[in-house]
Amino acid sequence: MLNLIQTTYLPFLLFISLLTIPTTNASTNTPSNCHFKVGWEPWVPFQFIGDNGQLTGLDIDLTRTIFDDMGCTLSFVEMPWQRQKTAMRANKIDIMMSLVKNKITRSFSTLGNAFRDINYVLLVKKSVLEQQPKLSLLEDLSGTTLRIGIVQLNSYQADYEKRLYSSKLSSNIIVLRDDIAVLTGLAKGRLDGMLVNQEFAQYHLKKIDTFEQYIALPHLAPPHDLTYVGFSRKISTPQLIEKFNRSLDNILANGKHQEIVTKYSNIDWLLDN
Repeated sequence: MLNLIQTTYLPFLLFISLLTIPTTNASTNTPSNCHFKVGWEPWVPFQFIGDNGQLTGLDIDLTRTIFDDMGCTLSFVEMPWQRQKTAMRANKIDIMMSLVKNKITRSFSTLGNAFRDINYVLLVKKSVLEQQPKLSLLEDLSGTTLRIGIVQLNSYQADYEKRLYSSKLSSNIIVLRDDIAVLTGLAKGRLDGMLVNQEFAQYHLKKIDTFEQYIALPHLAPPHDLTYVGFSRKISTPQLIEKFNRSLDNILANGKHQEIVTKYSNIDWLLDN
């Protein structure tokens, strides 16, 4: 009887067990159904639709390249940044890009290693700056009539943020909803300068041929910072974060990361696309 059971049933049980083993990508040991929904919103040059109708941008290309190395596929869902946070909490999207490390982002996501530098620039119109006293410190803005536009959702390092939002500068720092509102304020003469991402400023000011009308004040800008990809709590596991970090290391080592960063640093190329 024992021989009959072994002969009849064991091959069948072995066949069933093979069917239940998840398939994997041989090179990365990542499940073959590794697919994630990523939130995005128009924000040139980081996330935008190119002239060819395809979604592209610095953060888009970096994210795609990392997950391609992981053996995963992505679908991108357009929605405003604030709605993305709600969608992450409700598990309607899996991933957000361009996050900074703070209490708010950690409340709805788990971050991998930093995947891009953040470089802020404080630009002031030359014609206006020439009429102002010397600016050695951020606090010196209080002795001027300068109006500097900043973006409500941007986050800075704690010490800088405390100085920026001090009551001393309340008449100089104008908080607006987004980068485009800052550009509009500059164009209409309601602002004298702006504190924004360096790449964003270069692209948009060169696009309207006004870049040379501004002076950068790097000593008044925030310190260098980092930005991250965040995973929703539902999908986040130590194994997934480890694979993400390993693939990020891979593209840093093989030069793909630098190739993408260099591509989007070429403002002339961006203007043509």
